[in-house]
Amino acid sequence: MRKEISWSPTKRVPGALRYYSKPGLILNGKSFYDSIINTMLLNKLNLPSDFILPAIVSFLVTLLFIPIVIKLSKKFKLTDSPQRDHPAILHQKPIARGGGIPLFLGFATAVFLFFPLTPAIKAILVGSLVNIIFGTLDDRFNLSPWLRLFITLPLAALPIIFCGIELTMSNPLGGGIISFRWWEIPLPLTSASIFLPEAALLVFWVVWVSNMVNWTKGASQLPGLAVIAFATLAGVALKYQSGNPQQLITARLGITLAAASLALLPFNFPPEKIFPGFGGSTFIGFNLAVLAILSGGKVAAALLVLGIPAADMLITIWRRFKFHKNPLHGDREHFYHLLLNLGLTKRQVILLYWFVTLCLGIFALQLERSQKLFAIVLVFVLTTGSFIIIRWLLRRKEVLCL
Repeated sequence: MRKEISWSPTKRVPGALRYYSKPGLILNGKSFYDSIINTMLLNKLNLPSDFILPAIVSFLVTLLFIPIVIKLSKKFKLTDSPQRDHPAILHQKPIARGGGIPLFLGFATAVFLFFPLTPAIKAILVGSLVNIIFGTLDDRFNLSPWLRLFITLPLAALPIIFCGIELTMSNPLGGGIISFRWWEIPLPLTSASIFLPEAALLVFWVVWVSNMVNWTKGASQLPGLAVIAFATLAGVALKYQSGNPQQLITARLGITLAAASLALLPFNFPPEKIFPGFGGSTFIGFNLAVLAILSGGKVAAALLVLGIPAADMLITIWRRFKFHKNPLHGDREHFYHLLLNLGLTKRQVILLYWFVTLCLGIFALQLERSQKLFAIVLVFVLTTGSFIIIRWLLRRKEVLCL
């Protein structure tokens, strides 16, 4: 049932990406909807087999395994106790962890059935599996955050480096594409090579996005954010460089991952029956990071749609350093904690996150590359301003209560 996309290269894009594009197929000047329609027509896509069936399989398999994981969580002590030594716990009773397991099973099943097993897709599966294995171990044994940061997450990034996925970015200040393959280092006993500083930047990007997403799951808003973010990256892949078959693979992967995340959403919505856990959050973060660089840079779109988590992470790291705290140790000072302290319910916080992320996702689809940098800066400024205003309101609330 896998469908190979045939392509006859006509023109190499110089200096950066390892794909080919036919002249005249770059549809940046047209509307998003025109781009999607043209993409479908030019590549003769079969909508049911290319997008709908993989999404349905991913959704149903994930949905099937979630109750099984919930049932087995007590037997294997894969639960999150409210008595656990962590300052950011918001739940009142033990809840199953391990939500990443059904996410991976649903996604992997759809990939094996409907996708060509290219080196890049194999690397995505291996990296996802590494995240699930070590993430589930962390959900069970609460591993050291330093172990997670310097071993687990970089280890998941290695298949992406070795399979040859190239990190590129559209030049936000002008035309062209920025490549980071400056120095080639041949690997002993193999015909492969790694490139610097690309390899270091890939590890940093995967680790940073994975941690950013992991820090965003505290109020159970993550599955909804994941659905919007994966769908946004899929839409961006279809919008730009529409003659590139790798962009089509990226779009199909994004829809498949969005479907798996959608299956987890009702089980993680309050009152929660299961948490994504570290395995689920890093699975989502890892795949968002990879899709953002797969088949051409969509880093700006990823940073825009994940604007609130990105700004929250930067502010959190700055605050912890400022007060001489360990940047990896949790607290109750994230943006969603402040909203809860302000009086919003958890459901209200979740819906607010989803609404803002949906708006940012629409902007990411509509804005051109040169406009996204300004939008990212604007989102960071507005989020920082919101932090300041909410903190002022909380201090004022404390004064009035005295």
